[in-house]
Amino acid sequence: RYDVQGNRTETQMPDGRTLRYLYYGSGHLQQINLGRDVISEFTRDHLHREVQRSQGRLDTRRMYDRTGRLTRKLTCKGMRGVVPETFIDREYAYSGQDELLKKRHSRQGVTD
Repeated sequence: RYDVQGNRTETQMPDGRTLRYLYYGSGHLQQINLGRDVISEFTRDHLHREVQRSQGRLDTRRMYDRTGRLTRKLTCKGMRGVVPETFIDREYAYSGQDELLKKRHSRQGVTD
């Protein structure tokens, strides 16, 4: 099923359960549910950029610079209320012309 804006609102799974997609505003995804269980939740800033996503025990945070470029993406494992363990950490550096100069990945190292 889709809403009037063309956003998918429900998907029937082969086992009969239903995935439900919840949106706000002009179609910004806020939550995905399977039955009554939250599968993923999205938090956005005032510009509607995704700044946090939870998926089970994984929590991903995105940081942006003043011009809106993604500068860091940090994914941690852990339950809420427990000290999280960094799973993947990525950092990005840009030129004055908005070209990606360098990417640092906690597992794959630095890419120029």
